Amino acid sequence: MAEVDAIGAFFKLLVEPMVFGVYNPHMITVPLKKQQSVAQQVYAVVLLYNYYYRKTHLNLNHLDFKSFCELALTLKPNLRPYFKWFLISDDIEVSNIEKQELSLTEQAIKDACDVCTSLDASRDVPNIKGWPVSRVAVLLIDEKKENCVLQNDSITEGVWSVIEKKVDEIGCSSEEKHGNKRQRTLDLQDESDEHGLDKQLAFSAVREATKNGIDEKDLTIIESHVVYSLDKEKAATRFYIMHCHHNGAIDSSEWLPIQEVIDCLQGPLVIKASSSNTWEHSSVVEYFHLLHYAQIISDWFSRQVRLQDGEPVQEGVSLNGSQKTEKPDEHEVLNDKTPIQIGDDLEEAFINTASAEVEMLVKNSAKLRQVLASKGQKLSETALNVLYYKRDILALKQPEIGDEIARCNQMIQKFLKGADDHDLELKLDVVIQGCNTLSERAHSKQNPSQASWRSK
Repeated sequence: MAEVDAIGAFFKLLVEPMVFGVYNPHMITVPLKKQQSVAQQVYAVVLLYNYYYRKTHLNLNHLDFKSFCELALTLKPNLRPYFKWFLISDDIEVSNIEKQELSLTEQAIKDACDVCTSLDASRDVPNIKGWPVSRVAVLLIDEKKENCVLQNDSITEGVWSVIEKKVDEIGCSSEEKHGNKRQRTLDLQDESDEHGLDKQLAFSAVREATKNGIDEKDLTIIESHVVYSLDKEKAATRFYIMHCHHNGAIDSSEWLPIQEVIDCLQGPLVIKASSSNTWEHSSVVEYFHLLHYAQIISDWFSRQVRLQDGEPVQEGVSLNGSQKTEKPDEHEVLNDKTPIQIGDDLEEAFINTASAEVEMLVKNSAKLRQVLASKGQKLSETALNVLYYKRDILALKQPEIGDEIARCNQMIQKFLKGADDHDLELKLDVVIQGCNTLSERAHSKQNPSQASWRSK
């Protein structure tokens, strides 16, 4: 299938409804609001082809500004009123574009091409190290953790998205001064402050999306991740999975089954219609604003299903504490919940070794201080991950253990806010408890008869 077939399918869904009809050469000006809407839709088409489609079709070329403008006008002549500089300029060198006054649609094409270049479709995942956080996003899930809230037409007409909000709408939490510019960066030293501001912005976004129907006290952050952003070149998004404890604040029609959303993110972007023998968009296109969160959502939901079925949860873990979603460096994902996963053969050996090392360090305060100087951040993250896991287990048990769940939540919030050295003993206790719990479970797998005897 040629690139024109895929782009044509994207244009048909996202752009054609706004510029339908026969091209009118006498149409000179377009209302500003219409220009903005069309530019937003064309921006989405560029992202879909230059990044997402090419990730699975690396034999196809990246289309630069000039190439995409030419193809867009060939496929949709009705877009001519939305172009300006490209139609009148003979000098179309990319190096000269910055100096020219572009139409909104031309600027959208150029910006989207730049974003796709920085993401690099040839890489499994983009390298987001050092990219500033420009946006927060929230997947809001219901009380039973089976449904979620999505927004339609919020970013792109005809496309679903999670609740999102730009960071610069309330200012910056961590700043680097470059002349008159401010920039928030993924710096470990300022991470706790930035994460706190991002959380408040995320809560604010939920209140706005639900028309003040949900208060912060009704929400619990389950996971936090930093992934690439689609709205800016070399920018990141902090993504939260939030649990809503009271579904009544949101109309039941707004909740969508999480499993159905995950299913809609599977498969190709375009499919061939058997009736017309033409290429059409798939459901993935209608949910493409969730694609950079898809693996995170799927992994979390799979854990929930296995926990509810009483199965042990085992996911991939990085032993150095960095998050494994999309394989970023440890500086790329901060204050996240790293799931615990170890192969069955290595589980008990690793857990026992970790417990022994922690207990030895407690006895050797001098060595402990030396290690903490370089490993303090990872210790906090590991303790936080154990608490997340413990809370998930407790949530599935009887209501009478509500006090224990509340204590877990209090410690999680304390660690997220950045606990000081006085909480070192608490962190170590949490990590040791987690190691012991997993060690007992691994032992019961290998010695079921003894496990049965112990339970009597």
